[in-house]
Amino acid sequence: MLWKPYIPKTGLVGLTGPSDTGKSTLLRQLAISICQRNIEFLGKPLNVESANVVCISTEDGKEAVSASISKQLTGVDPKTVKNLKFIFNDGDPKEVLKNILKTEKVDLVIVDAWADLYIGNTNDVGQVRKSLNALSRISEKYGCAIIILHHTVKNSEYHTPNKNRLNGSQGIEAKLRALIEVRQGDNEERVLSILKGNYIPGDKKHKSMILKFDEEKLLFHATGKEIEKNSILQREGHSFMDDAELAGLIVSLKRDDNLSFEKIRDRLVSERGEDAPSLTTIKNIYYRFAGQNAA
Repeated sequence: MLWKPYIPKTGLVGLTGPSDTGKSTLLRQLAISICQRNIEFLGKPLNVESANVVCISTEDGKEAVSASISKQLTGVDPKTVKNLKFIFNDGDPKEVLKNILKTEKVDLVIVDAWADLYIGNTNDVGQVRKSLNALSRISEKYGCAIIILHHTVKNSEYHTPNKNRLNGSQGIEAKLRALIEVRQGDNEERVLSILKGNYIPGDKKHKSMILKFDEEKLLFHATGKEIEKNSILQREGHSFMDDAELAGLIVSLKRDDNLSFEKIRDRLVSERGEDAPSLTTIKNIYYRFAGQNAA
């Protein structure tokens, strides 16, 4: 395993989850750890060989990536990640990737996001398999893991984590050797779950890892805590999503008072202290309930 028990040395892996949970940020942090030859990532073993990572970035451009990486490297010598390469959406990213892999050994390739490289209907299983087979052949030929970022269906965060909630054809999940989900937890927490793993023991699949997310430095931290995957929706923090009074206040502050989400968060912190919802949860509550009210 490259990152035990989540990512094998070779093969296709998927990272999914609701929007605004830090999926791209998590992958960049993983890339940094590999380039720095760390022996673990978020408390789990990391087995680095070449310390080279290539990231195909289609959603974020050079400026956005540079800003994010700079925050994540606060106080760290940038030379420690000199082996981290980014391919932006110029020409054919897959051809650029192949040219790199012909001359360099790479531990991990990140595709953020796969849907932007894919041409066709994501519900067409034949087209999906053809696209993913091409990536799988690259992984096997050059001996590296490839992780693709792909989105879940709308409102998936209101259901128990499930591999069948990927957006598009079931053929996407079928071609992946492993599938990981990250979603919002209590306050600044994120929950990392294994949705599929061909070589992962069953007991590992039933456990979800609790992470702490620092929104200022854009870094995830291990908490050492795990929970049963099927209990995620019953956790106390998810009561925020069912708090009609809180939702009404957030919608009112946003619509009527024209406050930014950051200002709303500051107000709730002043009133509730540690019991205030996170910035991401506030956004999720607003978009969920504002949409309902509009309907």
